[in-house]
Amino acid sequence: MEEVYKQTAVGINIFAAGQAAITHFRDPVHNDHPKAFIVTGNLLPFNQVGPASYFTLGLQKTIAARFIANAADAYYAADGVKYYFASLVSKEGGFVDYQSEFAKSGSTHADVYWGINQW
Repeated sequence: MEEVYKQTAVGINIFAAGQAAITHFRDPVHNDHPKAFIVTGNLLPFNQVGPASYFTLGLQKTIAARFIANAADAYYAADGVKYYFASLVSKEGGFVDYQSEFAKSGSTHADVYWGINQW
């Protein structure tokens, strides 16, 4: 149970990060700037039966994905903030291999995130 509480707390902290972000997004200095809140996730929230060893990580990512979906739809739409739950997906549409894809994906994430408000 302790691990479940710990992982759930990490997922819930997405709310705290979102609240801090919206405070800064609302600062008048950012009125004309694009704003995006991005959570990097994986396929666990969308795969109801995953590896048992990933159960608590799946809880964490599900909380994060749910927050992003709700925030994008309702909470802060009037503030012009875009919300994204970004998932790294293999070419086959499944989980990526850690060594060959995930560990090398940092620069790709940075490039995509940098240009996301151009979409």
